[in-house]
Amino acid sequence: MEEDKTLAIISYLTFLGTILAYFMNLEKRSELVFFHVRQMLGMFLIFLIAQIISYVNIYISLGFWLLNFACWCIGMVAAVQGKRQPIPIIGAYFQKWFHAIGKYNA
Repeated sequence: MEEDKTLAIISYLTFLGTILAYFMNLEKRSELVFFHVRQMLGMFLIFLIAQIISYVNIYISLGFWLLNFACWCIGMVAAVQGKRQPIPIIGAYFQKWFHAIGKYNA
């Protein structure tokens, strides 16, 4: 369980941490880790949207940055606690959009 929590926390440490946590979890296949990897991939999408919008309107982009930071804080706290708690409002969508992560045909 501690290893799962550690990998879940690592998934929130930049995009590289997300990729690292994913590959380190392939053998054990912890659903907690895959859950947080999916959440972080969704937050990375928000980050990309904020980057694109910053070329159009910096104030709207700032709103996305603040939303992303709040989501990151909520996700990190859930990972530290070892919980599978989705980010409010959009976390469930991240789980649906990236449902294939962690699934495999054996």
